[in-house]
Amino acid sequence: GTVEEPLSNFEDIVKKAGEGTLMGSITRPISGLIGNLKYRWFNDNRKAKEAAREQRRAAQEKAAAAPSNMPGAE
Repeated sequence: GTVEEPLSNFEDIVKKAGEGTLMGSITRPISGLIGNLKYRWFNDNRKAKEAAREQRRAAQEKAAAAPSNMPGAE
């Protein structure tokens, strides 16, 4: 409101903000999931896929080469 117009639309603003927050909490995770599925399953970027495979292989080799701290393991 203003001095000339003491009425305020604060309630409407809060209501619309609440509705927007609710809709965002529903649509953002869904759009994130769709984007993740598109990127991981339907993306034909072979270089990125091969780089990810190579990174996983390197991590597995590093884990296999690391000495075990289990009792009795050498």
